[in-house]
Amino acid sequence: MNSTTNPYATYASNAQPKLHMDVSDQFKVHQKEEQEQKAPKILPHPIDSSLIDINGQMYINLMKMRDFINKVESEPKRNKQAIRQIQSLIEEIGKKITELYVPIDKLYL
Repeated sequence: MNSTTNPYATYASNAQPKLHMDVSDQFKVHQKEEQEQKAPKILPHPIDSSLIDINGQMYINLMKMRDFINKVESEPKRNKQAIRQIQSLIEEIGKKITELYVPIDKLYL
């Protein structure tokens, strides 16, 4: 963990202290050290795979909802027109969810 190549390393500075009290010089030294110790600007988990996972979960949940509505449709006292409207909306949403994969794939091209 104390390796100088590790961006999260915590180690003592090897720089010699400056004995004069010029604040601008000290500020430059500390800025340089701070820049050397920062973590890389990439995310540890790619966003695109997370988006694909979330999108897939939305589609799976939508299909579970569709199956539930299809079971409800067989019950005699249900409003058939409302059920058809829900099924139509589910199909539209399903198409939109599958269309999301194209722009997600283009994020890193």
